[in-house]
Amino acid sequence: ERFQNRFPTLFCQKYSQQNYSIRSTDLDRTIQSALSFSQHLFEGTGPLNGYQPIALDVDRKTNDSLLRFFDLCPLYDKETLQNETLLKFIDRFLVGPEVQNILKNVQRKIDPARTSWNITTNQLAVMYRICAIEKANFGDSLWCDLFTNGDQEVFEYQYDLKSFWLKGYGNALNWNVSCPLITDIINNLNSSAKVDEQKGYEDMEEPTKVVLRFAHAETLIPLVCALGLYRDKEPLL
Repeated sequence: ERFQNRFPTLFCQKYSQQNYSIRSTDLDRTIQSALSFSQHLFEGTGPLNGYQPIALDVDRKTNDSLLRFFDLCPLYDKETLQNETLLKFIDRFLVGPEVQNILKNVQRKIDPARTSWNITTNQLAVMYRICAIEKANFGDSLWCDLFTNGDQEVFEYQYDLKSFWLKGYGNALNWNVSCPLITDIINNLNSSAKVDEQKGYEDMEEPTKVVLRFAHAETLIPLVCALGLYRDKEPLL
């Protein structure tokens, strides 16, 4: 509904495969996101008591060069995901003073004498992740009681640091692998522009009105970087 209100002229067309191209990666969560979005987008407009069935294109993970390009690039896997120097650099923050201070405070809250549980840094990171997931889904989490707002900001920075180096501006290869998606976007825009320039010509094939893609952070962040958006003047350390 928010998208319909924001782009009323874009979503005014009734559903057809010609008007709407909808594609998702093959993971359950992205497929469900695509189906749920489409269900509400076309709610009350379909032939089955208001329900509108849709065609959803899904490529296998091993063949999806458009939305899972990061899985199909051996160089990206070698130079980024398997780069031990880079991974050690990212993990170094977890053993730095900011995270270690949090570790001491949480240890003090749970078992100050360390008689039954000597918390590790990895366990602390898991606690924060559970806190974040439960808070996002349920509005609150008992695990979050272990962390102050400042503690949570430290872990948010750690996640930002990881995304920066593995998906974002930290490495040019991260966004260079998104070329197939960039090409697809440009081709769709060019098709629409050509029809607009030659309206009235019967030999022009009508382009798809709306192109919807459902994927992952590993898809979206490289795309944003390739477009040069939200680039800070100072890189994350």
